[in-house]
Amino acid sequence: MWRQYRQLKFCLPRGFLVCFTTGRFIRQVDSYRGVPLRVLLDAAGVRRPGSTDFKRTVFCALGHDGYAVVFSWHELFNTPVGDHALVVYACADQPLDVEGGLPVLVSGADRVRAPRHVKRLTRVDAVVLGSPKD
Repeated sequence: MWRQYRQLKFCLPRGFLVCFTTGRFIRQVDSYRGVPLRVLLDAAGVRRPGSTDFKRTVFCALGHDGYAVVFSWHELFNTPVGDHALVVYACADQPLDVEGGLPVLVSGADRVRAPRHVKRLTRVDAVVLGSPKD
């Protein structure tokens, strides 16, 4: 599946990771190359014809260690956050492997990137909140 998206070449510039709660510097990160999360969600069929449930959907991305981060549909599809939420397969133009965290989910538009930086992404659950009001 990755091969068909690698030619898209979405990138995030170099930066650094900082702890959200303490402001402690974690580490420098090189540029990332990956596929926007919303492209993968569209490919998975999140939006179904005749249904508006997607507008009430949140996505919970889970790492191999149980770490979880959340994105709303509106955030991914209607804001710049969606342009920079990538499922990454390369760093510094070098392919990542499992030891490097493959696949990595990063949210490059966040002011502080570390809280939504998921190594070894295992799945993304779509949860529809509430019921529509009549």
